Amino acid sequence: NTYKLQVAFDKSIPTHGRFMGATGGWDWAPLSNTNISSGEAAGQPTFSFGIWKSVYVATVAVDTGAILHMVPHVFFKGPYPVSPLTQTSGPFEIQVRVHVLIPPGATETKYNITIKGDWDGPHTTTTSTINLPRFGDETNITLSLSADNVDLWWPSGMGSQSLYSVTATLAPMADSLPSAFASTVSTTRKIGFRVISLVTANDTDNEWKQTQDIYNISSEPSNGSGNMTMFLRVNGAAIYARGSNHIPLEQMEGRATAEASRRTVQSAAEGGMNTIRIWAGGIYEYDAFYDAADEFGVLLLHDMMFIEQGHAPCCPFYACASGWSCHGHPKVNSGNATEQNASLQCSCDTEAGAIQKREIEHNIRRLSNHPSIAVWNGCNECGGFGLYQDFVMTTVAYEDKSRPVWPSSPANGWLSGVHTLTGLPNGEPLKTSPGTSQEPAGRLPCTACQCSLVGCSVADQHGPYQGGSGFCTITDHNGGSNDCALRPFDPMLPATPYFDQEPPKIGPGFPGHFVSEFGSVSFPSFESMTPSLGKSSNYGVHSEPFVQRNHPADAAILVYFGKKEYLSVNQTGVAALQRQLYQSMIAQLLYVKSVVEQKRATNVWGTLTWQLGEIWPTGGWGVVEYGSYHRPGQLIGGRWKPILYAMQSSFYKDVFVACAPQNTTNMNVSNCYIRNDGVFPFSGSLSITAINIATGEAEVLLHQKIQMARGAGVISWFWCPFPLGHVLQAKVVDDDGAEYSENVMLPTTPSALLLPSNTVVSLTHVKENNNTAEVTLKSDSLALFVVLTTVVAGRFSRNAFLLGKNEQAVVDFLPWGAFDIDLFKKSLRVEHLAQHCCN
Repeated sequence: NTYKLQVAFDKSIPTHGRFMGATGGWDWAPLSNTNISSGEAAGQPTFSFGIWKSVYVATVAVDTGAILHMVPHVFFKGPYPVSPLTQTSGPFEIQVRVHVLIPPGATETKYNITIKGDWDGPHTTTTSTINLPRFGDETNITLSLSADNVDLWWPSGMGSQSLYSVTATLAPMADSLPSAFASTVSTTRKIGFRVISLVTANDTDNEWKQTQDIYNISSEPSNGSGNMTMFLRVNGAAIYARGSNHIPLEQMEGRATAEASRRTVQSAAEGGMNTIRIWAGGIYEYDAFYDAADEFGVLLLHDMMFIEQGHAPCCPFYACASGWSCHGHPKVNSGNATEQNASLQCSCDTEAGAIQKREIEHNIRRLSNHPSIAVWNGCNECGGFGLYQDFVMTTVAYEDKSRPVWPSSPANGWLSGVHTLTGLPNGEPLKTSPGTSQEPAGRLPCTACQCSLVGCSVADQHGPYQGGSGFCTITDHNGGSNDCALRPFDPMLPATPYFDQEPPKIGPGFPGHFVSEFGSVSFPSFESMTPSLGKSSNYGVHSEPFVQRNHPADAAILVYFGKKEYLSVNQTGVAALQRQLYQSMIAQLLYVKSVVEQKRATNVWGTLTWQLGEIWPTGGWGVVEYGSYHRPGQLIGGRWKPILYAMQSSFYKDVFVACAPQNTTNMNVSNCYIRNDGVFPFSGSLSITAINIATGEAEVLLHQKIQMARGAGVISWFWCPFPLGHVLQAKVVDDDGAEYSENVMLPTTPSALLLPSNTVVSLTHVKENNNTAEVTLKSDSLALFVVLTTVVAGRFSRNAFLLGKNEQAVVDFLPWGAFDIDLFKKSLRVEHLAQHCCN
């Protein structure tokens, strides 16, 4: 039979903001002209609004039953580890909650629920018999398995990503039903065995740690977060979380594909990242995204989808985000006197609250088997107070006690409700610390911890940011613009601090911090940009289509490339646009690299750029270009920007070197550091070469063997000269002679480098090699930030690199899917700094 399913929308039913927060526009997303007309979300812009995923009907035979959710959670039962566990470890307990539905009309029947794991051991299967009701009700049961000597799941670069299967089977007992009805239902989930904690106190203090271990029955663990630091510890190893923030792949979120989701995560991992934060203004992602994170070893800091006005839980944002309970508190900062004196009576004990609770429950049950999900966050820049703690995160903590919870990104942490040692929920009421506002009386507390608060944590931070300015664009939800005024900024070159006294103490036993957002904007490549521009007269960053994007490149071009280049932003044409886009991307690379170089000189434990990808095919904060809906020149999964190549080869490597010029020859002044944030000790050699910018002549300043203990947070400071008129090239090579990392350090901005004006970088040879391409380049002078680009889907083995005078380099192209060598040769372009700067 053929059946037709119709879905009708009743406009009288309020949405309570339960749609993608960024759907109608953000500072990096296109602004729509439609918005919510009434209710708590009134005024919020919308673009996609309604059903955007598949709707389907599932049949359940009478007397058979259905498994609605099968939720396995992994708990480590050994002593709390502060050093890396071996690859094969244990013991673990696997608690499996099975949610079962029996259809209306079914007879009251006994069922067997069997849980089976596919690892070796004595307790890998368990069965329980339950009586299920007849009235179409839902019930759940929790069963436990155990595991020991199993392979661990590790983040990228630290070990393998071992996954195991857990299967639940629901079967009517044969003696309670005719054999004709004795059918079974089963489902399987993948899990990984790992030990995870969110460290906020000094867990290297053995005496204190022994009193905090949750499996030490002789002690009463502390309640609430510490206030010393913030970092992740996985399988006993302290983690330097390097990564980015993920926004939706599409403005029309239903157009995103599994292929694009997987490619996005793979690019992050291959680009040197081990952590992605899923931002609260987007969506609970497609299954393919989480599967890829499990496979590639990318940790996920996962926000609940609550953000700012109109998307708060059950009541207006200002009530939920304040330190108040939301129950009966009058509105503040309202222009309406009646509203100021009215009582909100804000609660989630409503129809909207019930729906939102089911939304949270569904997604936690759907996703919490994934070992990649490290932390649940309450919201974005909302403080985590009020109903965020009392409703949102209380629901999360009830559903999932196997991983840490955090109030907000950023936040001060918890006063109660989590184990101090691990950050795991402890069953006590969740209560977060809002700090005390130093704003004028009547103002709301600062919810993002970005203004002056008493007790506001420095451990969890957002910023710095470098947005665009200098050209009027549509940038905010009211259709106005904040970008018209030109706002020059500090380029932070040179970046690395140097110390004539004691450098800061670095390591897990010292006060530390975690930067969960910071970044810089840029345009994408010419190949990605032009399909959106149409006619060639629009080939310029001040042309009409660019009014619709959000962050101009004017200030970045002025700061890094000088006034002459800034005055050329009004030019149009192919050459002009290629120049402008290249300058924008290199400016982004330099700004973010400088921030990371500064941060890694301190006790930093996380640097997550804002942001990973783009939501539409134009400029923004991403390190990967728009990569969802394919048009010629745009790649599914997104083309890597130069900054991601620099992360891969340089400032997101475990072992990293940075130096700064200084005005002294005193070798007691430390102006360079080498840092190991990897889980393994490192043995190899370090060389630092000074290259004369004008002549290209190179001189080795330092070459020495290095032995570094395992990290994270192991650092050594030293002195090295930084001659005037030179760039420094630092290379780390392992004991096998393989280049591990490279850092090219500029003494000043590109505009002041006095680059050779006639530098020629030639593509001397391109050949196909086993479904890849091998590209040979050569330069007649020093060439900085050599960038290769093609319309063919894939990435290069290296990019945005230094090519010395008369040096020849071979670069591989690694295609994504079928490879067209002729199209590759035809579309291949090479650019470099002297070609686009300051002549």
